[in-house]
Amino acid sequence: MTAYLYGPNASYVVRTEDGAIIPIDPENRDYQAFEEWALTNTPNPIPIDLFAVAAEARYQAEISGIILNGSVILTDRDSQGLINGAVSLVQINAAATIRFKTAAGTFVDLNAQQVIGIGVAVGMHVQNCFAREADVAAEITAGTLTTPDAVRARFANLTRT
Repeated sequence: MTAYLYGPNASYVVRTEDGAIIPIDPENRDYQAFEEWALTNTPNPIPIDLFAVAAEARYQAEISGIILNGSVILTDRDSQGLINGAVSLVQINAAATIRFKTAAGTFVDLNAQQVIGIGVAVGMHVQNCFAREADVAAEITAGTLTTPDAVRARFANLTRT
């Protein structure tokens, strides 16, 4: 039996039997079929995928940066890769000096110990974000987190730690 769901803000309709997205258009035959169906039925909103909300909130927390010894360290994916490369370099050559560009755009010279410290701090931040996502996923599965706002709130304290 055909059923329908409303898209966000009732901006479109989804036919559940085939996933067709139907625009709100009185001239559209599929929309006309929906209107006829809606005379005796009530469409529900499309369910929100709380796991997707958690993944996006984790990603945003992950790339938000950290503060280490009073300095902002960028943690976007490109910065993570550059930091990992610098850590690899000083592991191979402990005498290397790394010229590191700060979030403010200035350059500082770092020794191996400082580079490894940054790498560990960034790595721990990223892992804390993924660990939080795993905890949140368990809470969603258990039914204790039921709204997007509640899911997002669980990531609030992971930004700029």
